[in-house]
Amino acid sequence: MGTDRTIPTIGIHANVSFPTYLSWDAINWHTLWSMRRKCPADAIYEREHGTDETAAKAFGSLTDFVLLEPKRFAETAVVEPEIGEGKAPKRPTSKQINAKNPSKESRAAIAFWQQWDAANANKIIVSRADYDKVMELSGLIRAAQCREFICGGRSQVCIVWEDQETGLLCKGRLDYEREAGWNHFITDVKTSRSAHPDFWRWAIREYGYYGQLAWYEWGWRVLTGEPSLCGWLIAQTQGCPQVVYYDMCDKDDRSLHAGRIVFREELNRWAECVRKNEWPGYPNQTIGLSEWALRDLGLGPERIMPESVETEPQDTRTFEEIYEL
Repeated sequence: MGTDRTIPTIGIHANVSFPTYLSWDAINWHTLWSMRRKCPADAIYEREHGTDETAAKAFGSLTDFVLLEPKRFAETAVVEPEIGEGKAPKRPTSKQINAKNPSKESRAAIAFWQQWDAANANKIIVSRADYDKVMELSGLIRAAQCREFICGGRSQVCIVWEDQETGLLCKGRLDYEREAGWNHFITDVKTSRSAHPDFWRWAIREYGYYGQLAWYEWGWRVLTGEPSLCGWLIAQTQGCPQVVYYDMCDKDDRSLHAGRIVFREELNRWAECVRKNEWPGYPNQTIGLSEWALRDLGLGPERIMPESVETEPQDTRTFEEIYEL
């Protein structure tokens, strides 16, 4: 199903809901990264139809919701009640609901949850287990040495700017932005199964997080004329719960510049697709096992080349013989 889109106003916007942000007819980093990793046809399809959210992404979205938008969470969401003796009964299974002669306990549970669901029909339902985990991470963030990175500023700030090179309208949604002395900071909040530095070095490349922060920083720079420092506030969700802040501004801002190169290439490619109104998919091509895959399988040329196939004669001369040493 397509999305009804509206033209947003160029500038910095606070207090914008995520559905409203999604409806804005402007290009964002997610679409550009999808095009880079896949193809223009996939990118525009995902832009118009959305994507299937994995459990990890859903939990990350919930963390942002609870931590960065507490007021909206209180207004639009509800947490399932605690289960246990003296508390709420377990949700009845479909078998219990459809039983011909349900037990007294089953009838009580069915009645309880029917009333609860009716009372919260227009709310976003959050499981108790997910909420408890988010609150644990929230407490760690606010108590950690990196809590300053989401204090004293604004959360979920939307930015809209025009790209001068392509004329395209661009947008981004900053998890958190703040002023600190002479500097401005953009902080991206992430949940991750591991906060280990080596894992995160892999993750920022694999998932394009370096390009995402470069995109946000560029939009902020276009709108304000000022640069911004960037980093990730990472909450580890597996093993020991912990929170760490990683600064993106490495030596000579190489990661930031790399992100700019990537988004510029994809933004120009998107502009060309718009101009032609063509969104190509994957091209026809010859494909087979890579050299790496063959080596990994233990299938070198000596095993897979039939004896009947003539090969180039090998030069067996030594280095000294070739150069008459």
